[in-house]
Amino acid sequence: MNIEIKRLCKSYDGHTVLSDIDIELHNGIYGLLGQNGVGKTTLIKILMKLIVDYKGDILTDSVNIRKYKDEYFHKIGYLPQYPQFYKNFTAQELILYIGTLKGMDRHTVLDRMEELFEKTNISRYRHQKIGGFSGGMRQRLGICQALLNDPELVIFDEPTAGLDPIERMNFKNLISGISENKIVILSTHIVEDLTAIASEIILLSNGRVAISGAPDVLTGSIRGHVNEQEIAYSEYDEFMSRTANISSVVNNGNGYTLRYVTNNSDNDTNIIPNMDDVFIYYAMMQKQR
Repeated sequence: MNIEIKRLCKSYDGHTVLSDIDIELHNGIYGLLGQNGVGKTTLIKILMKLIVDYKGDILTDSVNIRKYKDEYFHKIGYLPQYPQFYKNFTAQELILYIGTLKGMDRHTVLDRMEELFEKTNISRYRHQKIGGFSGGMRQRLGICQALLNDPELVIFDEPTAGLDPIERMNFKNLISGISENKIVILSTHIVEDLTAIASEIILLSNGRVAISGAPDVLTGSIRGHVNEQEIAYSEYDEFMSRTANISSVVNNGNGYTLRYVTNNSDNDTNIIPNMDDVFIYYAMMQKQR
């Protein structure tokens, strides 16, 4: 599956949310990154055909999604940030129900359920009521329902919310394993998750694509814009009051080591930028201009 987003624009009551978005997606993992309010959710809703009054075009394998009817939804799997399920259903009952809604036959659903329950480590909870699930267990169940129909496009909104470190690692391994023949979009605020698994990151700012590319391309684009400085404990308040765009503060035992991003490109080029620095530079500093 290929997706071409061409000159996509969306406004609400005269306020532009997305402006001239041009993106081409192929099989792989894409990280959708940006501050709240930059249009990530709107873009996701448009891709899912939950919003249809927009300007521009979205093509899947050269066919405009406006021409699709129900068959388009069979191509999509979606996990919202806070999945809501019927609390009186067991995990197995829910998956069977979702399978019915997606038009799948029972035998296929059962086979697929066994595979996904095993991968997400919830097989032993299959007969437990969802009302007794922890947030992490509901998230894992949400992953199962999103992947149930073996979709070509999978969209995860804050997928690791509520997962412990082991579950986050398992999730990233699972997603990496399915991305060979799918387009996977991860919308998240956890930059570390994107750096670990995304083949490309799309960073939105002011409703536009500020920059996109592989993580190493993005970090390389701000080489020389990152600085580090050690300060005494007593200098902290004064330094913080005059220095914005700080990406990390580390207590080194004698004071603090501060890492910050600047517009100047003549800083120490031996300092290797990370994705937190990239986020600050493109999503925050460029927005201030």
